[in-house]
Amino acid sequence: MGPEVDQYVSRIGWAPGGNLFFYRGNRLQNHFEVILAEDGATKVLYEERDEKYVEMPGEKTVTFLDDGRFIVHSERDGYAHLYLHDAQGAVANALTSGPWEVKSLLGVSRGRAYYLSNEGSPLRNNLWSVGLDGRGKQRLTQGEGIFSIAPSHGFKYFISYFSNASTPNLVRLHKASGEVVRTLEDNAALRRTIAGLDLPQREFFSFETTSGVDLNGWMLRPRDFDTSGKYPVLMFQYSGPGSQEVLDIWEVDWYDALVQKGYVVACVDGRGTGGRGAEFRKCTYGNLGGLEATDQIEAAKYLAAQPWADHERIGIYGWSFGGFTAHTQRPRSIQRGHCRRTRDIVAVLRLGIHRNIQRPATGQPTRLRRQLAAQLRSATARQATDSPRHRRRQRPHPKHIPHGTCTHSRR
Repeated sequence: MGPEVDQYVSRIGWAPGGNLFFYRGNRLQNHFEVILAEDGATKVLYEERDEKYVEMPGEKTVTFLDDGRFIVHSERDGYAHLYLHDAQGAVANALTSGPWEVKSLLGVSRGRAYYLSNEGSPLRNNLWSVGLDGRGKQRLTQGEGIFSIAPSHGFKYFISYFSNASTPNLVRLHKASGEVVRTLEDNAALRRTIAGLDLPQREFFSFETTSGVDLNGWMLRPRDFDTSGKYPVLMFQYSGPGSQEVLDIWEVDWYDALVQKGYVVACVDGRGTGGRGAEFRKCTYGNLGGLEATDQIEAAKYLAAQPWADHERIGIYGWSFGGFTAHTQRPRSIQRGHCRRTRDIVAVLRLGIHRNIQRPATGQPTRLRRQLAAQLRSATARQATDSPRHRRRQRPHPKHIPHGTCTHSRR
């Protein structure tokens, strides 16, 4: 498999012509290769490097065409886009480009690539198609929200599943051109039920932090909201690498019941989350918990400044990585006069036991063991000041922390 003793082989398959191919990644996950086996030998067909990490390769990271060419889903220009390569691995042309992300390649048929992207807004997506020469891009779905797509073989037809913050799931059958053939489910009965419940409406907002970073969020307010009143605020977040909670999608959760009790619930996606390119997501690499907590503090400051917010009653909630971020953020925010009362749900107390940095194993080459050990020491030193255990000693505060023994994370 190569000179490296410790490596990952994450996928194996058959290329056109019957040759075996497989994905190979190094332990640090910043070097990804596609290896092609032919005539008893192997060769690197494609490779990608990144100073931080290469996003986890999946089934559609590399898509082979019948003539041996292949399409790569890559962040090489800072955003996830599609690139056509010839059968020898050389780049033929980019299929997509721009300050937005291709979320997934769904198929290739009749000389066109079909993909979901968030072009227009990181909160929403649509189905698009483009020619293999990068020309003739067409938007195939019409709606402001979130789509998932189930294509037929050959992409002659596809089923779309659509929802947004005010629309429950709408299911339709389309031709490949996007033309609607029929509505399979409009959830009319559910819509009538929801109308009778008088549920709060999710409101989207954005604001600029003191560091000049634009952050997106959503908010739920009571139906009888009075701008002259004062309301307690609960902040919800997850904040983990590549996650995205702020999406224009239909969902009903316990927050809706809480809002009916007179609370405002808000959620903000800070730095490290997905949908906004590699730089925004990877800036937390090697120092998890720092920028994420800073941005939640900025969100608390923004919310506390609203005339209707009771700044004496702002709490933050999170589960798993969200609990870690909430617990890390809390002592800092006390010092700044925000989030005076809080409840942190499931706080991961130390990233060392969260398995984010893997310890070097025996039997590895000395160079790799030293490199991994240095990375571990550096990350441990940075996380020592950002860990909830360290922050907890700075100033005690009310909290509620149910917990397990260990969870696993790649970064």
